[in-house]
Amino acid sequence: MTRRMSSREARSNFGAMIRSVHLTNEPVIVERNGKPYAVVMSSSQYEQWRRDREARLWKTVAHVQQRHAEEDPEEIYRAVTEVVEEVRQERYERGEAAKRGR
Repeated sequence: MTRRMSSREARSNFGAMIRSVHLTNEPVIVERNGKPYAVVMSSSQYEQWRRDREARLWKTVAHVQQRHAEEDPEEIYRAVTEVVEEVRQERYERGEAAKRGR
């Protein structure tokens, strides 16, 4: 079971918290104002999470490659570039709107 503690408690007991995480391999969810704010996990848990994440990424890449094997690579490149530019523009506009809202 994953433990939860407030950020104040985590700060006050940091040494004990990281020792516990290391020894038990049980992560701790640090909450701020009652909401999850951060997770402290052992280095072995982090490495497993990182490996799993990378494996899922490569599985997704293989699936996309297989799904589009018959398509023209240049057309795929153009379509992907277009979508990337749209996302960049949206992020830029959100950033500008946030700056004006300050």
